[in-house]
Amino acid sequence: MGENSIYNFSKVENIIKPQPKSLNEARGYIIADYQDYLEKEWVNSLRSKYKVKVNDDVVKGMIRP
Repeated sequence: MGENSIYNFSKVENIIKPQPKSLNEARGYIIADYQDYLEKEWVNSLRSKYKVKVNDDVVKGMIRP
């Protein structure tokens, strides 16, 4: 490696057994999952309420030959 290479070392002192995450540790995952759920429900409600119409000429115009 060159002069400017950076090396990182880690020392594992102990291994923790698997355990449930606290609310603070899991908060981001919970929020992301809930947002995904809400988006899917919203899209499903829109699809049931409105007919989807695809303009084939526009789609073909987006694809380069």
